[in-house]
Amino acid sequence: MDKRKALKKFSLFNSLDVREYWCFLWKEKHNEIYYPHGYGGNEVHLLKEKIDEYGIFAVLTALEEAVKRKMSIKMFCESFFSYLLNVPDHRIHFFVSKFGGNEQKELYKQYLLLDSRWIKNAGDSKRVDELYNKLKEWGDKKE
Repeated sequence: MDKRKALKKFSLFNSLDVREYWCFLWKEKHNEIYYPHGYGGNEVHLLKEKIDEYGIFAVLTALEEAVKRKMSIKMFCESFFSYLLNVPDHRIHFFVSKFGGNEQKELYKQYLLLDSRWIKNAGDSKRVDELYNKLKEWGDKKE
């Protein structure tokens, strides 16, 4: 990924930027260049549809797992739900998994555990809101 794209905020990524990010991760993970399966414009179009439907951070978090499994962009878009993580906030998950240190990962783990409780008491709801706000502020600084 060139320096100009690296300086672009993730929230401002379009489908072409996501494809370039895919190629960057592919090269980093597998030490080889990603070649499109068919016409590259079709892959960009498929990514645009997923971004419009699910949001940029949902696509970016799912994309990381697909690159690890060495899937093509076409196959990724066709089986998108198998890569889509069930997390409350994809934006926070992306920044914590990509840039988070031990402190942020521990806060995120507490947030997920408290948020997943079926029966919450008043203290839990307050703590979930505190953790969410803390992680959201940290993510804003990282972007």
